[in-house]
Amino acid sequence: MSFTRRSFLGAGLSLAASGAATSGMTIGSASAGHSSFDPWVEVHAGNLRHNVGEIRRRIAGRPILAVTKNNGYGMGVENAGRLLEPIEAVAGVAVVKLDEAFRLRDSGFAKPVLLMGPFDELNLEEAVARDIIPMIYTPLGESLDRLARKRQRP
Repeated sequence: MSFTRRSFLGAGLSLAASGAATSGMTIGSASAGHSSFDPWVEVHAGNLRHNVGEIRRRIAGRPILAVTKNNGYGMGVENAGRLLEPIEAVAGVAVVKLDEAFRLRDSGFAKPVLLMGPFDELNLEEAVARDIIPMIYTPLGESLDRLARKRQRP
């Protein structure tokens, strides 16, 4: 018999609800009542494609910018990129952290990447060189203009 994480947790919750678990039980040095939780995300590619299709239908075919912040909401930004890139309706992705944008590019993600989070002038040139679109809300506009002229691109 194989177990998934979900069925394992369900069994544990049933055990706790039945009163069979002792409140003083420890695993290693952590108490069973410890509030730490190691989350995971289960994403089924077919369901994701279906959901994007439903969004596309409701927005009359306008492009979708998928927000994959916080490491792809826990599934890994590279994994999120691999799932989202082949979906035609997804025009690109938006991330908050510069390292997430770099990891997407390093994993081969080719669609546009919008960086919504902070960055400094030291990282601006590398971000632009990797075709990462910086959201400008800091005084880096002049530096970005200089780089755009250097690259002969807007």
